[in-house]
Amino acid sequence: MTGRHLDAPVIGLDLGGTKIAAALVAADGAVLARHALPTPATGGAHAVLDALAEAARAVRAPGTAAIGVAAAGVIDPATGTVTSATDTIHGWAGTALAAGLATRTGLPVACDNDVRAAAATELAGLGDDGTLIYAAVGTGVGGAVAASGRMLH
Repeated sequence: MTGRHLDAPVIGLDLGGTKIAAALVAADGAVLARHALPTPATGGAHAVLDALAEAARAVRAPGTAAIGVAAAGVIDPATGTVTSATDTIHGWAGTALAAGLATRTGLPVACDNDVRAAAATELAGLGDDGTLIYAAVGTGVGGAVAASGRMLH
């Protein structure tokens, strides 16, 4: 983000197999608004992208700078693409998540796997040389690994 957006709020979206949670977050970390809706998992990728955009609209405020998505499946954070996924969300593998949501909202979008995103918050508290193995059990089972302060992809 450019300097003029450093104090702008951002939208965080958590996409799971059963629920989408949205929050508008201020630069200081304060949660300004929340919204949740069911994931239309059987409706296919387009329905899920539409629901993500709906959740973002529900919390969006003037001046919102960007969207960050923590999503189920194997996510390539460089391209914003779902490279692999179970069929908990039908047709999710191969979805251009970042591009599809950016088109629907007009905001820049960054995304990563939901478990890696959760693990990153734990890693931040460990210092520059932290190492961790993180496991999560929910609708699915996932994990993340970090070494020497760096999340491995």
